[in-house]
Formats: sequence, structure tokens, C-alpha cells
Amino acid sequence: MVSVVLEALLPRESRRNAQLVLVVAVLLASLVSVFLLAGTNTLTANGALAIDAPGLFMQGSILLLALLSALVMAERLVLFFAPSGAGKSSLIRARLMPGLREENFVVLAPTRVGGQVSQGINGQPFENIYVFNLLRDLDQGRTPPEQLVQSTLSAYLKQQAGPETIDRVLIIDQFEEIVTSYPEQWTKREEFFRQLSQAMSDDPHLWVILAMREDYIAALDPYARLLPGRLRVRYRMSY
Repeated sequence: MVSVVLEALLPRESRRNAQLVLVVAVLLASLVSVFLLAGTNTLTANGALAIDAPGLFMQGSILLLALLSALVMAERLVLFFAPSGAGKSSLIRARLMPGLREENFVVLAPTRVGGQVSQGINGQPFENIYVFNLLRDLDQGRTPPEQLVQSTLSAYLKQQAGPETIDRVLIIDQFEEIVTSYPEQWTKREEFFRQLSQAMSDDPHLWVILAMREDYIAALDPYARLLPGRLRVRYRMSY
């Protein structure tokens, strides 16, 4: 009901932000309710419904996923981080990706910027090793690696987009590898962020999720200025 009222009364340019605030507020209130019920073990609805630890854990996980999905759909670039071992990769693959598909997003193959190869392919040096690794994962063997060595992210995505206008989500998992992998090629890191920003500028229907360990968040600060929104939308997953 409140959502309908907002659509009716607010000017068009204000509706999106207002609806996002409403959705986040409702989800946060629901999460608080779940936390307040922690430790409860009872039956309700004439014994048809159990409120216990496993049920509350499941409900909390669903609400956290819904909150993350709302942020992703509202902002085209989201940084998702967690302590080591918190299960962020499993959550992304098992819950977030199916949820985004249900919202009619095309979820591209999960990618990483780290890998084993570092010297080049068949004598061809990498233009950018981080971009190459990402494209290799996206491509999933459809293109000879030699053709990916000198490609840019934006050019590859344009080639793969096809004629239809579709909303796509690019997921870069274990993104701490941008600062932990290939220390000898640290000068290529800034170019990677520039290419990511250019790809989002060239394709207004491209969404990006960066998932990483929280230990390395500060290492992204020098590059935040290169990205849309300066990485202002961040979501922390706890145990």
C-alpha cells in the first residue's frame, strides 16, 4: 500500500530512491524481528508453525539475500564483502544468482581476475592479465585464448551482447585477487578499473557485483575514484 502511494504522489525522478528506501527499511525491520526472536523455541498457529533456531537461521538468510538483491537491482555496482570463510561465494551461486535470474537478469558466468597463467599465450604478452583472466572465465572456452590476449572488456561484452537490449550482471568473485595476484604487474590494476568503468559506461544495461574478503577493502581505496559511484554501495556479510 505504501509503495502504491509513493508511486502516485512522488515525482517520477524521486520514485526509484523512495522505493529503494522503503524496501530496505522493510527488510531491515524484518531482520531485526528475526534477531529479537533468537533463542526462541516454540510452536504457534495452533502447532502448525515452529519458531526455532533452524527456522530463524533460514529466515535470516532469505532476508539477507533479499536485501543484497535489492541493492544490486538499485545500484549498478555493488561491493559485497565478508570475512574469510563466511560463505559469500556459496551464497552468490546458490541464492543470489537464481534470485537475479528470477528478476529477468541475464547472469554472466562468475569470473575471477586471478589465475595461473602470467607470461602470455603462445608468445603474445597480455595487454592486461587481470582483464584476460576475467574474459577467459566469461568466455568459457568459446574463443581461442590468443584472441582474448589483446581484447578489452568493453569490446568483448559488446561482441557477446547480441541485438537485444537485456540487463546483464557481471559477477567478479574473490576480487581481492586484484591486489594479491601478480604483484609484478601492479601498474595494470588501474587500467583494469578503467576498463570496468568504461564497460559500464558503454553498456547502461550492465550491472557489476564485486565479491571479496573484507581484509582487502582498504586496498581498493586508490581505485574507487575510477568507478561509478566510487564504490559507495557496500554490503557486508557476517557469519
